[in-house]
Amino acid sequence: MSIDKLYEKSGLLFIIGVVLVFVCYISFIPAPFYFDDFYNIVYNKSLKGFYSALKCTTGGFRPLAYLSFYLDRRFFGLNPFYFRLENVILHLVNFILVYNLFMFLLSDSYEREKAFFLSFFAAIFWALNPINSQTVAYIVQRMNEVATLFAVSGFYFFVRFLKGMGKKNLCGFLLMLFLGLGFKEIAVLLLPLSMLYYAMYKDFKKGILAAIFVILIPLTIVLTVPALHIILPLSFLTGKPISKGFTIFEKTLTSFKVISDYILVFLFPVFKNIHLYYDMAVEKTVFSAGVVIPFLFVFSLFLISVFFYKKNRVISFSIAAFLLLISPENAFLPLDLAYQHRMYFPSVFLSLAILLLTDYLISKEKVKLTTISIYILFLAINLLTRGIVFSTPKWFYANELRYAKHNKKVYINASKNLLERGNIEDAKQFLASGLKLFPDNELLAMNMGLYYAKRGMFDNAIYWYKKAIKEDNPFLSDVYWSLAVLYIEKGDLKSAERYLKILKKTNYSPNRLKILEYKLKKISITK
Repeated sequence: MSIDKLYEKSGLLFIIGVVLVFVCYISFIPAPFYFDDFYNIVYNKSLKGFYSALKCTTGGFRPLAYLSFYLDRRFFGLNPFYFRLENVILHLVNFILVYNLFMFLLSDSYEREKAFFLSFFAAIFWALNPINSQTVAYIVQRMNEVATLFAVSGFYFFVRFLKGMGKKNLCGFLLMLFLGLGFKEIAVLLLPLSMLYYAMYKDFKKGILAAIFVILIPLTIVLTVPALHIILPLSFLTGKPISKGFTIFEKTLTSFKVISDYILVFLFPVFKNIHLYYDMAVEKTVFSAGVVIPFLFVFSLFLISVFFYKKNRVISFSIAAFLLLISPENAFLPLDLAYQHRMYFPSVFLSLAILLLTDYLISKEKVKLTTISIYILFLAINLLTRGIVFSTPKWFYANELRYAKHNKKVYINASKNLLERGNIEDAKQFLASGLKLFPDNELLAMNMGLYYAKRGMFDNAIYWYKKAIKEDNPFLSDVYWSLAVLYIEKGDLKSAERYLKILKKTNYSPNRLKILEYKLKKISITK
C-alpha cells in the first residue's frame, strides 16, 4: 500500500492506532500499587481532603497532581485498577496531541499525505514504546504524564502564535505552562523549548538570548530564596557531594552514559530492559571509557542536528529539542542518576527524529513501509509482554533485581507487595536477600515482622517489629500499633497497654486507637 492510499484511509488508520495503543496497555491495568505509589497515594494522609491535597508536598509542590489522586481516592477508593486506567486514557490523549503537533510542525515542509504518514507513525512509535510505560504504568508518574500533556499543548499554542494565528494562542501557551507546573516542574522546559523553536525558525540570536533569559530568571530565584535551596542546593553547585553520593561534576560526566542508555533502550526496547532502578556506577574522571564513548555518541547527535539545519529544519529541530529536554534532570540537577520515566516528554521529539531520518535514508516506499510495520510489531509485542511482567509482582521485582541488586527499595517494596497479596513465601525470599545486604533496615524489619505475624509466629514477629523501632522510621506509629495488636493476640495485656499509651502521645488515627481500646476491653472482660 502506498503513502497516498494510507492517507485516503487516514481516519480508519488513526482509529486502529488508538485501539492498538489501548489494547497493548490493557495488560498493565490489573497491576498493584508499586514503589512511590505507596508514599504518594496509599499512605498519604494529605489525600483525605480537597484543600489538604492541594497543600501536599510529599513529592514536591505539585498541587494539581495530588488533587487528581485525592479525587481518584474519593470516587474509587484505593483500587489501583481505576488509577491506572485513568493513566492509560491520559496516554491516549497524549498520543492524539503528539500526532496533531507533528502534523502542524510538518505542514510547511511536506505535502499533506506525507505529513500524515510521518506524523502518524512517529506518534505510534512514541505511544507504543515500552520505555514510556515507565510513566503510564506507574500511577504516581501521572505527574510526569499530565505535565507532558500540558507542555505539548503549550508548545502547539506557541508555534501557532509564531505563525500569526492570533494572540489567543499566547494566552493558551501561558495557561498550559501554569497548569503543567501544577503537576510537575518539568513543564518549565516548555520555555526553553519554545525559545529553541524561535531561534531555529525565526531569529537565531534573539531566540538564544531569550532561552538564556528564561533559564536565568528561575535559576536566580532558586538561588536567592533560601527556602528554594532544597531544589538546587548551593553546596551542590559549588562541587560538594549531596546525600545521593555524587558531585555536580560527577553527575554531569555520568549523564552522557545515562542519556546513551536511554536512547539505546528506546531504539531496542526489549521488555526485560525496562526497569525502574539502576545500579549505575558514577563516573569520576573525564577520560574514562564510561565518559568518552557515551560523550562521542551524544555529541554525534548534536552534529547530525547541525548537519540537517539547512537540509531539513524539522530533523535538526527534533534532535536539538530532544537533547535540550533530556539534559536538565540527567545532567546537573541534584536528582538520582537515572530513571527511564524521564524519557516521556523528550522522546516525543526523538520519535519524530527517528521517523524523519528513516524517511530520509530509505527511498523505496515499500521497504520503508515494511521496516516501519515490523518495528511497530516489535514495539507492540514487547509492550504487551512488559505489561504481563508488570502485573505479576514476583516477575516484576525479579526483573528489577537484575538491574538494581543493591537498591534497598526493591527488597522493601517487593516483600511488602507480595505479603499484601498473600504470596508470603515469595516475600520471604526477598526479605532474606534484602536483610543480608541491609541487616539494620527498619522497613525490612517491619516486613519481616508482618511475615511472621501472617504465619502466626507472634514471638518472631515481635522480635522483628522491635528491631524496626527507630526514630527516623517514617512508619514508627504503625510499628507500635502492630506490637500492641501482637501482644493482645498473645494475651499480654500489660505490654499491649504500654504501646497503646505510646500511640496516644502521637497523632495516630483516633479510629484505630478506639479499635485497640475495644480489643483490650473485650479481652479484659473475658478474663
